[in-house]
Amino acid sequence: MKLEIDIPDPIWFALAGIAEDRDIKVPWLIVHAIRDLIGTEHTRLAAARHRRERVVALAREGHTDTVICERTGEGRDYVATTRRRAGIAANRPGRATTPARRVA
Repeated sequence: MKLEIDIPDPIWFALAGIAEDRDIKVPWLIVHAIRDLIGTEHTRLAAARHRRERVVALAREGHTDTVICERTGEGRDYVATTRRRAGIAANRPGRATTPARRVA
C-alpha cells in the first residue's frame, strides 16, 4: 500500500538522521516505529484483559476480595470494581459454609 503524508521539515531531518544511523530508509524507519507501537499497545491490552479475567475467575470461584488481592497482588479497589463490573456480588468469609440460623 502506498501512503502519502506531509512531514514537517524538522521532523523529516530528525527521521533521516536516525534512518542513516540505522542504515535504513526513512519509510522503513516509520514502518518499524508503527509496528513497535502496535505491538506495545496489543501487549498492554492483552495484559489488562488477562488481569481482569483472573480477578473475575477467582470471584466466580467464590473467593473473597481479600483472598483475590493476596493471590493476584492487585489492589482492593481494583478487585472490587472489576468484580462489580462483571456483575458478581461480594463473597463474604464464611457465607457459603455457614449454615443458616433458625430463629425460634
